[in-house]
Amino acid sequence: MVIIIAGSVVISSVLSFLADGLSGGTLSALLFGNRSFGKLYSVYRTLLSDYLYPVDSNTLVEGALKGMAQSTNDPYTVYMPPSQAASFHEGLSDQYEGIGAQVEQVGEAIVLTPMKGSPAEKAGMRPGDQLISVDGKTVAGQPVDEIVSKIKGPAGTKVTVGVRRDDNPQIIQLTITREAIPLQSVITKRYSDQTVLVQITQFGEDTGDKLKQQLQTLNKQGLSGLVLDMRGNPGGYLSTVQEIGDLLLPKGAVLYRLVDRDGHEQVARSNGSTIPFHVPIVVLMDGNTASAAEILAAALHDSAQAPLVGTHSFGKGIAQTEETFGDGSSLKYTQLKWLTPKGVWIQGKGLQPDYPVAAPSWASLPPLQKLPLQPNTTGDDVATAQKMLRALGMSVDRTDGYFDASTQQAVATFQQRHGLAPTGSIDTQTAMALQDALTQKAKEEDPQLAKARQVLAGILGQSYAQGAA
Repeated sequence: MVIIIAGSVVISSVLSFLADGLSGGTLSALLFGNRSFGKLYSVYRTLLSDYLYPVDSNTLVEGALKGMAQSTNDPYTVYMPPSQAASFHEGLSDQYEGIGAQVEQVGEAIVLTPMKGSPAEKAGMRPGDQLISVDGKTVAGQPVDEIVSKIKGPAGTKVTVGVRRDDNPQIIQLTITREAIPLQSVITKRYSDQTVLVQITQFGEDTGDKLKQQLQTLNKQGLSGLVLDMRGNPGGYLSTVQEIGDLLLPKGAVLYRLVDRDGHEQVARSNGSTIPFHVPIVVLMDGNTASAAEILAAALHDSAQAPLVGTHSFGKGIAQTEETFGDGSSLKYTQLKWLTPKGVWIQGKGLQPDYPVAAPSWASLPPLQKLPLQPNTTGDDVATAQKMLRALGMSVDRTDGYFDASTQQAVATFQQRHGLAPTGSIDTQTAMALQDALTQKAKEEDPQLAKARQVLAGILGQSYAQGAA
């Protein structure tokens, strides 16, 4: 740890001196004869004094810093200028104005994760969507902080983001109205059998405190078991995992193992809690359950025998440390790999569920794009609309993208049931009604949650009725 901190200080000092234009002799004395840094200084001075076009010294320094981080070929090791660093921390704070999505660079891709109930999610964004454009302009090659600044904006204004989903080459255009985003990292729902659903959407600075408050209230009301839903949770602070582990696991239980570059292992254990919380837990996860969320899921599975339900998790088995500098910029770099309590490294593999349950295919249908859709037309949007109608119980003869008579009748029936003019064509209002109906269906018909509640009921020795609320 001392070596890492010292290294950061030396690099920071060198680049500060470069920016201040100190003499080569003074710099050489500082670098103790390091030829690589001498070459760095030489390139800096040459570009500053001889390059055809004027260039700002700070721009050169910032480029050098970004380049050092990028040279690791690690998508999680990033130098963040002040604005990007602020956006990174803002994403784990209480509130901001925007669309409600986490923006992360993974390799060359810009990956989005919408927050539950956010404008982004309501507009049809799904976890794992790859960002292609903002307001019609490509984001290729742009720094994350610049991209985030384009997406954010005052509440009430609109932004259109183009995304690519899975392996589909089609670009989906989502027009989203920005809002003030209160970050609800802990959401609870109580059932009549005294079991509780707890959704943890991210591991922010105050997530541990919020969960503690919720558990105190739930304990007073009576609590027999808990379903912990971490689907779509991209992770967050490791310190928050410790706080939640203290709440959910008995004192001394292993939470995770950290291994440094030299192979030295550090074991993190629960410190226990003053809250008398000892009830069965079932964990819900999916392919977008990542990082800190995977650490907690593995801890509960290995140290508290909590069953895992859903699909395999993302598979991020490394941890980053952030070094913050005086101007607000920071270096986020991979420092450790983490292992499950049983010593398994899940990098690139993820956690495997004890009870595999896939989400229904209709849950990931993209929003309709090219409107209106009318009889005797064809296209991907027509095929998507047909799948939506069929998922909502409408009778449709085909889903191949041809708008036939059965599709027209299904649309008219749907419109009648939702108080719309039964034209049989899909306009913007009908498309929004279809999307809202699917969102409601997803809340009411969640096979993964149903299975998790069934597993919990089995542990408790209770009968399970899906409609209980």
